[in-house]
Amino acid sequence: MKTKVLRYCLVAFCCMAVACQSNDQNAPVYKVQQTDFEEVAYVEGYVELVDIIPITVNENVEGVLAYLIEDGTEVKAGDVIAIIDADAIETEYETILSEYEIQKSNLAELKVNQIMNQALMEAQVLNNEADTQIAQMDSLQIEYASPVQRKIKELELEQILITRKKLEKKLESFYTIQQSELHQAEIRLQQVEMQVKQIKDRMDATTIRAPQDGIVYLAREGWVNVRLGGEIWGGVMFAYMPASHQMKLKLTASETDSRIININDSVEIAFDAMPDNRAWGHITMKSPIGQTNVRTFSMGRATVTIYSGDQPSKIKLYEMEAVIDSALQMPSAGYSARCKVITKKVPDAIVVPQVAVFDEDSLKTVYVKTAKGFERRPIQTGVVSTKEAVVVSGLKAGEEISLIKINQ
Repeated sequence: MKTKVLRYCLVAFCCMAVACQSNDQNAPVYKVQQTDFEEVAYVEGYVELVDIIPITVNENVEGVLAYLIEDGTEVKAGDVIAIIDADAIETEYETILSEYEIQKSNLAELKVNQIMNQALMEAQVLNNEADTQIAQMDSLQIEYASPVQRKIKELELEQILITRKKLEKKLESFYTIQQSELHQAEIRLQQVEMQVKQIKDRMDATTIRAPQDGIVYLAREGWVNVRLGGEIWGGVMFAYMPASHQMKLKLTASETDSRIININDSVEIAFDAMPDNRAWGHITMKSPIGQTNVRTFSMGRATVTIYSGDQPSKIKLYEMEAVIDSALQMPSAGYSARCKVITKKVPDAIVVPQVAVFDEDSLKTVYVKTAKGFERRPIQTGVVSTKEAVVVSGLKAGEEISLIKINQ
């Protein structure tokens, strides 16, 4: 009985061994290759100008766009980009211009009146001086006159002297008053003249011209939607021009991709609207804080929540920027782009899948296929990604390794 049980156990063990050996021999394998190792992340975005010259409406101008250049038009410096129909400014200019002419006329009239009054005042002074000289000549005859006549002559001379002092003080005050009146009139004219200039500048600002040679793009982002016949307000940037020919990419990455992307990582770029075009660049900015598509802000006593997309999401996206260093054909601003960000790269390396590397006894090991089966072999890895690993030592190109753990 015992012999029979031992026989059945031996048969079962042999069957299991054969089955295990059969499974191990049929295990999926990967042929080791010597190739370039890359860890990549795929992100999307759109093309934007690196530097722009904003074209804004004067702070003190508002009205209706009577003329507007077409989007993407090439212009020369000084060419008209837009004309704003601002009737209120024209009416204000005509009113202040009329006021300027009135103040200018008042100043001229004041100067003429002052010259006439000054001449009359100076004539009175000259007459007084003549009277004084005559009285002084008569005083030489006083000693031969009677006491009464002498007293009368003395009083007349004293009266003339008093009148002379009054005229001198009056003339002095007259000059001061004239200067003050003239100064005030000149100030009023200068103030109105300044207002004329300011309103004239506002009128000139209704015609907006190109600041340099280049291409003019109309702003059509957010709440700004510039159109012919539409209203426009002071301070609004309604158009812009490229300050240089260099372009950049505005990108958004998931939290997972953001963790592996770093500044200066290389970027390979494809464009949906230009399928035959390719570009190359590098990451220049990476936001450390992720944003969801939900925005909450206060409006009075109420709290308003808005979101982009079809529905609110708690998934965070991280904003990034990349500059385009070269391209087969430089794309225009606004083109959508698909980017391959190369976060790690090792040229001419032994690369294996991560699923083929196992942690055993604190060592990285692989199972190498041999003529007798699979051989467990320790290896040393270098740069790794979530999918692949660079093998520094322990393997060579052409060997085959198991993609599953072999039971030995």
